[in-house]
Amino acid sequence: MRRLPRVLMVVPAMFLVAGCGAIQDMGGVMDLAQACDEATELTGDLIGRTAGLTGDPGGLKRALDDTAVKLGKAAARAGEPTLNEALTGLATTYRTIDTTNAAAAVDRIRSDTADYLQVITRACG
Repeated sequence: MRRLPRVLMVVPAMFLVAGCGAIQDMGGVMDLAQACDEATELTGDLIGRTAGLTGDPGGLKRALDDTAVKLGKAAARAGEPTLNEALTGLATTYRTIDTTNAAAAVDRIRSDTADYLQVITRACG
């Protein structure tokens, strides 16, 4: 008779462990969706701000650096290798853009962002 109570405790524990895995999987999906949303929001915001910064190389550099930091954080949460690489790559690109000639920098920002957004969009599915 003592075996029956043990069995009754083991079976619910097995379901609890299996449920934790499912919850963890859902967390990964939510992290991916959040990283995708954040990436498109950050890049869209940067592109929108560039028009007003063509005469301000310092302001443009600060905007690039700020966006690069935020993209790096999103990449760390992404959990999906292709998305992580794309966000990290875009962040690195933003950090290396020379803003001395702000008009040329804005053109490069737009071009590089468009290229990376294609990869990000595919990774986000």
